[in-house]
Amino acid sequence: MTEVFPQCQEEELEAVISFFGEQYVSVDRSGELLAGRISIELEQSSTPVLFYVHDGRERKSFNTKQLPPIQLVFRLPKEYPTAEPNLTVECIWISKDWTEMIQESLSRVITENSGFPVLFIASQEVKDFVQSHQQESLEICLDDNPYSCAHDIHGNALLDLVRRKCREYDEKVFAERCHDCEIYADILVRFMKHIE
Repeated sequence: MTEVFPQCQEEELEAVISFFGEQYVSVDRSGELLAGRISIELEQSSTPVLFYVHDGRERKSFNTKQLPPIQLVFRLPKEYPTAEPNLTVECIWISKDWTEMIQESLSRVITENSGFPVLFIASQEVKDFVQSHQQESLEICLDDNPYSCAHDIHGNALLDLVRRKCREYDEKVFAERCHDCEIYADILVRFMKHIE
């Protein structure tokens, strides 16, 4: 039997999907709670961000200007927005400190907007937080971040995964910006052959 969720929750999700786009919002209606995730895209950094790990002997790193999206994961109780939503963030590259600060910001947003829909405001809060801190912290240590602990991936394997995700996302953004331009498409094809 399909669960029926409150109309105000469905309307909020419809607005969020309309704003972000269907490809950036996934919704799970299979459980007792309405749940899902919002993929929060970040603007390209004006200066490179250095990701690094310590492999026991040395520090390994790479630079990028395009960070992969952050996932805002939500679970909405039946009584939401009167009851507080459960909001968390997931991301392969965010440090434990940033995760804790984002959770504090999300708690503040929930408290300040008690009784009102918060998914859009929370998404914007996450994006604003990361973009402002990204300019201050041009080096991000991946060692023991929440993703690495949850998925038991560390050191070079984690660095390689983050590098690959950054590259994939950078290529996706590039392709979206010039999908209808044959010249850029040709350049992209030649570039892809060059790096393989």
